[in-house]
Amino acid sequence: MNPPATLHGVRLSLDSASAGALAPWLDPISDVASGPIVEVEVLTDGTQRAPTVLELFLEEPGGWLGRTSSGLLVGNHEHAWFTIEGSPPKIRGILGFSEATRELLLGALIVALRSMGVYGIHAAAVCFEEQMLLLVGNSGTGKSTTATALVCAGARYLGDDGCLIRERSGDVELLPIGSSFRLTNHSLASFSALSAHTSKLASEQKWKLDVFAAFPERRLSHWLGRKTLLFLERSGADSSCLQPLSQAEAVGLVIAQSNALSLRCHPNPRGHLDLLARLVTVSRIARLQLGTDFLTDPLGAVDRLVFLARSLGQPGGSRSEAS
Repeated sequence: MNPPATLHGVRLSLDSASAGALAPWLDPISDVASGPIVEVEVLTDGTQRAPTVLELFLEEPGGWLGRTSSGLLVGNHEHAWFTIEGSPPKIRGILGFSEATRELLLGALIVALRSMGVYGIHAAAVCFEEQMLLLVGNSGTGKSTTATALVCAGARYLGDDGCLIRERSGDVELLPIGSSFRLTNHSLASFSALSAHTSKLASEQKWKLDVFAAFPERRLSHWLGRKTLLFLERSGADSSCLQPLSQAEAVGLVIAQSNALSLRCHPNPRGHLDLLARLVTVSRIARLQLGTDFLTDPLGAVDRLVFLARSLGQPGGSRSEAS
């Protein structure tokens, strides 16, 4: 086996043939020192058929997830597929011919990691002043815009749309997942200096920001320390502000951003729920009413957000802050 490489921030164990096949998609840096290692084998016989699916758990335009006689299987319309079998899990499969296969392999990695006690959460994760800000919210609430503003102001990052969590030493450790930021036309217009590091296919709605190139040496390999959970809502006001949020509300909101819990093939939903509750307990929490300032004056909005975040209460609850 070759030394571990990373894809979307996840460490991989690859044989030489698999490393060669995946080389165009691997992350340009491989400094993830804390995350688990997933063994991946790319099959060279492209004619090999996927195992028979006995039960379908999930079907979306980008691919599907099902059960076979010996494990789980993901596949897509390009006839790419990957099995997830064994303990610890091993991924084996056939590559397709486009970026869709890279995303499918990411899905297989997330499935494999769940069986290792590592779970995904739909949140941006950026570190400012030695505390990790987890920006939690639905698509379109401004996670990527806010995360980009923070990184432009000097923050380090794990990702703009998702990260991984696992229990470690009685705390919740955060790990990266994903290797680029995604920005709409409207958001990118507020960060014109980053345009040289963006690209977009004709079929894509958002610009892909190459954060490795735009912000060298800012990527974090993991985080185990102070955390603040900010639950995003768009307000339409000129200035962003923080509002109080109870611990019970926060637990419900992080569960809502962890879609895997609804899958019948989830290996340990109880453990996943417990870890989400633990994340809320060890974090300071608040609701972030996102104003237009993150588009009109991103750096000023960051200064204001950091000032407000400093005055939050103890982990597990928050107090109201003036807007």
